[in-house]
Amino acid sequence: MRLSTNFHLDEFTRSRFAEGGRVKPTHQQIYCIKILVSSIMQSVRDKFGKIRITSGIRDKSVHDGLIKHGYPASVTSDHLAWCTVNPYGTGACDFIPLEANLKEVFLWISSNCIYGQLIIYPEDGFIHVSNEWESLFKHLTRSKFKRPLLVRKDGAYHIYEEGVL
Repeated sequence: MRLSTNFHLDEFTRSRFAEGGRVKPTHQQIYCIKILVSSIMQSVRDKFGKIRITSGIRDKSVHDGLIKHGYPASVTSDHLAWCTVNPYGTGACDFIPLEANLKEVFLWISSNCIYGQLIIYPEDGFIHVSNEWESLFKHLTRSKFKRPLLVRKDGAYHIYEEGVL
């Protein structure tokens, strides 16, 4: 299923930990990813060029596989949108910009997009971004505060400040 000019649903459902190598997304999960692509990911692609999605929608088997292999996967992760592990997730993806600087893309998203969570993983070379609640549920009022930017470094999460990377 084509989600935008440059993205297909398959990119957001692949996982080596999923049964058959793919998560079988629910209609709600597809909706969450469509919003993420239209509000953030296509803009990033248009501005910075090619992107590789490394993680999108997850289910319990993917979550359990990540934990088993030592990845910092949380039960409150927005990757787990609308599944039994986190029925309140908003949809998220991890991605690698293939034609641009990781920090430049991270800072551009923070200034130009509305997101729920934005985390840069400089040691692993990827960015995590999720939908904000208000993107999915139009009746909610937009938050009046900017969510903190996070950096995953040395095995812990830190609030982004210039010089942290």
